[in-house]
Amino acid sequence: MRRYSLPDLADQVDTLPFLSDSRSGSFFALPKWFELVSECLSGSGYATTILAADNGCLALAGCQMDGKKSLRSCTNLYSTEFDFLGDSSNIEAVRSFAREVTILPIRLHSVQLEGLDPVAGSFRAALVGLRSAGWLAKPYFGWAVWHERLVDISFERYLSTRDAALRNTWRRKQALLSKTAESRWQIYQPGDDLESLISAYENVRERSWKKPEPFPHFIGRVIRLADSTGALRMGVLFINEIPAAAQFWIVWAGRATIYKLVYAEEYARFSPGTLLTMEMMRRILDKDKPSIIDFGRGDDGYKKLWLNSRGERWGIEAVNPRAFGGLSRSFRILAGMARNTFKAKRFYDDA
Repeated sequence: MRRYSLPDLADQVDTLPFLSDSRSGSFFALPKWFELVSECLSGSGYATTILAADNGCLALAGCQMDGKKSLRSCTNLYSTEFDFLGDSSNIEAVRSFAREVTILPIRLHSVQLEGLDPVAGSFRAALVGLRSAGWLAKPYFGWAVWHERLVDISFERYLSTRDAALRNTWRRKQALLSKTAESRWQIYQPGDDLESLISAYENVRERSWKKPEPFPHFIGRVIRLADSTGALRMGVLFINEIPAAAQFWIVWAGRATIYKLVYAEEYARFSPGTLLTMEMMRRILDKDKPSIIDFGRGDDGYKKLWLNSRGERWGIEAVNPRAFGGLSRSFRILAGMARNTFKAKRFYDDA
């Protein structure tokens, strides 16, 4: 098994097989994304490395705390998904790779991966690989993801299939806004003043109902990264020249993720978040024509009004009961497995 540092990866996209599909894979598997997450985690003492199979076709972006023998996925609370890099559809390769991770020279006593797709074959293969090495491995629920497949569907078609309550709210609030205030959209185009839109977003965020971001500079950096890759779709609704709602999407490889959206509470009577989301939906469906749209992570009730399917992301926690430091965690894993056997039954039997 080989190791790569994150700064080196950006210059090796064309030479490492596990990065060869970066344009067709997930935005959240780009080297630059992992660099961003790594910098966020570095304040907690984690250092990020890429573990790759000897043939370079499969890899894992992991973080390890200095002096600790635990490995975790290179994810944070802003990550919406995670997977093995490269050909994760090769079940035997994933199984073998997971087993190899357990016998690294550093003698790990625990591994934790989050944001995995529990439906993918690689999820079960990773579980089996870890267990075949004698480790205890427990699957656990991470977060919900609301999504919908919308292949070649126009905005008008999309709108016609939404709940009547959403359509009526949108039309009523449009009429109310046009009668009582001046409004305008500012939809980002490459070459526009991006920093002014980031400032507008942050201004709305501060006046919203949401708690302060735990990493206040992270969102601005995500926006800039998305812009540098051509994935950014961003809009701001101004009411009487004051930013009332702001949001940005990440559009990548046929997938559109509604990543962050905020509105100022003083304009709640206009439902500015609904108005802006509908305008963004119209533009992205008609121009980008994504095959799937998702709402990122979270099970907020309003999301089911916009998208019709609920998926899940799960994690895997694994420990080596024979390693010093792993035994005590083994009891917690066993207790969790017993408690959650019914909910996660499909993961507990070896393939």
